[in-house]
This record gives sequence, C-alpha cells and structure tokens, in this order.
Amino acid sequence: MARAYCVDLRERVVAAVVRGKSRRAAAALFDVGVASAVKWTQRAYETGSPAARPTGGKRPYFLAGQRGWLLARLDEKPDLTLHTLLRELGARGVSVSCDTPSSGILQRLSPREAHAAPSAPIKLDKP
Repeated sequence: MARAYCVDLRERVVAAVVRGKSRRAAAALFDVGVASAVKWTQRAYETGSPAARPTGGKRPYFLAGQRGWLLARLDEKPDLTLHTLLRELGARGVSVSCDTPSSGILQRLSPREAHAAPSAPIKLDKP
C-alpha cells in the first residue's frame, strides 16, 4: 500500500480550494488525484485538518460483547455448527458473516479448546 501524502501538500491543496479554486483545479495544480483533493477538503472542513487518519493498531474483536453468551452456548452444546451459531447470533440482533466467528473463535473465546490435545496421527497403508 502506498504511503500517505505529506500534510504540507494536503494543506496547500485545501488552501487553494479555500482561496476559490475548484477541487479539480487544485488537484491539477498540485498534481494529485481529484478524489484526494475532495477527501482532503472534506476532512479539513469536518476535523479542521486534512491530515491522514492514523493507521494500524489493534482492531477490537467484533463479538467481544457476546463472549459470555458464546462460551455458555458452546459449553451447553459443544458440537454446534458455525451456521447454527450465526442463526442464533442473528436472533440476538448481531449480524455477522461466516468469517467473523470462524476467524478466531477458538483462540479468542475458548483457549482451552484451541490447545486441545492433537488427535491420533492418521496411518496410511503403503502399497
């Protein structure tokens, strides 16, 4: 992914728009994309600065609020399928895709099951 443009360039583009240039003209003057000029100007009006938003960091786990219910439900019926859990979450007003719970449900909700003893190795008969 490309790096963000410097704040100085963003401020010059926004200043040109504030002085009366159109966003397209300011984008052409500073050799940046029209969409960039539009977004920077919007951000400057909304937040007071055209600076880029911070990137990275730890994203909160979407199902964190459902942790207690999910653990209780898995303890009650450990052989629940993912699609059954999705339907039950939907009934609770939580709309998630199939990837959300499966992307780390064992590691984040139930570490004891994530590190369960490995199953016996499969033996193959050699011809």
